[in-house]
Amino acid sequence: MYFSSNKNAESRRNYYFDLYKSDYLKGDFQDPIKLSDTLNTRRYEAEVFISPDENMIIYCSAKKEGFGKGDLYISFKNKDGHWDTPSNLGSCINTEENEICPFVSSDGKYLFYSSN
Repeated sequence: MYFSSNKNAESRRNYYFDLYKSDYLKGDFQDPIKLSDTLNTRRYEAEVFISPDENMIIYCSAKKEGFGKGDLYISFKNKDGHWDTPSNLGSCINTEENEICPFVSSDGKYLFYSSN
């Protein structure tokens, strides 16, 4: 299970969310593991989608260099099993507002998301 949480945020920075993973083993979810700093920053990372093979991740981040309040970014796992530097999905997806809740169809052909 991949998810976001602000459990480690300072009280005055409750918008500081990070991406986590929890493996499901023998009927129980394991303790969450924070994903790498390649994906997580000192800003908002949330609204995560992970591909069924866990090699692609799409999520919302509020990076300063983005197009708006929250942009969708994509990253792929490299051969070493680490996440590559995320890429902004660009101005044909992202606007000056928030783009959130990404989801890719099971056939991999369509990206669905919410936008202001």
